[in-house]
Amino acid sequence: MVKSYNKEHRCLQTRNVKACTYKFLAKQIASQVESNPTIPISTLQEQLQRDYQVGLSKMKVFRARTEALNQGFAAGRRDFLGLDGAFMKGPYPGQILSAVGIDGNNATYPLDYAVVESESTNSWSWFLTCLGDDLGLGTNSNFTFMTDRKKGVLPAIAKLFPCAEHRYCLLHIHENMKSCWRG
Repeated sequence: MVKSYNKEHRCLQTRNVKACTYKFLAKQIASQVESNPTIPISTLQEQLQRDYQVGLSKMKVFRARTEALNQGFAAGRRDFLGLDGAFMKGPYPGQILSAVGIDGNNATYPLDYAVVESESTNSWSWFLTCLGDDLGLGTNSNFTFMTDRKKGVLPAIAKLFPCAEHRYCLLHIHENMKSCWRG
């Protein structure tokens, strides 16, 4: 038997909507990212939260922005990717792994980057798996990867993309030779 009725709705509303994936969000913001590739993540996050009334993490919005950039790269891509890792200095140690491509105008096109603990085969495998998913690359993709001679990247490329070619960056080879053999 109902003795009292309160009209006010007090259920907790969840903001975790499973259908709101980064791929869905990438389709929604693709035109904005194409017109302004340097649009801040916070601006996109605020707009998407306002439009869809859901809470979004900055990581999900970042991933959607990266996906939109990758769709732009896929439209006029060249089958050439440069991979590199760099040390991070400061209070948060680690390494940044990055991937760049060449667009239709022969300009450098940033694709992906990730912060990892170290430049190892596991880190490179994870990074290349994410990159392959974003760009739609399969094991039979005929890409050329250019890297330095750091450990971990060669076995990861060989495992994930066995049909891909691999080339070394001449600048890195020159710098390595200069440090070993002066003069």
